[in-house]
Amino acid sequence: MEFNLASAKEYSTSGRTQEWVLRYLDCPKWKNKGLHDAIKKAVPKWHGPIEVAITGLERICGPEEGLDWPEDLDKWEDRVLEILTSLSDLTELPPLIVHSHNGRLRIFDGNHRYETMLRKGYLTCWCFLYS
Repeated sequence: MEFNLASAKEYSTSGRTQEWVLRYLDCPKWKNKGLHDAIKKAVPKWHGPIEVAITGLERICGPEEGLDWPEDLDKWEDRVLEILTSLSDLTELPPLIVHSHNGRLRIFDGNHRYETMLRKGYLTCWCFLYS
């Protein structure tokens, strides 16, 4: 299965967003076991995929101090550059997984993709929002 905007929309339209998200978070290329397990247990309310302004999102992972999930700068740059060099169309990427809480939109999965989109100059991106 390809994890991109088209497959995300297909699953969402048929009421299978949770299934798509869990399969996506469990696939080798995009694996995020911690979030997979948390979402599987919580069964959140999903919205999307929807297009949102990039400037309204907050990263929780990266090389800067104070983020929830700090990452070594070299590792961060390697992953961002890997995505950057292969990205030609935003719809090829899986939507970001964003937690909506108290007016904040925090990226729980897709922080490297988000950084790539910023560097490419995108003004919007696709997200699954959950609360």
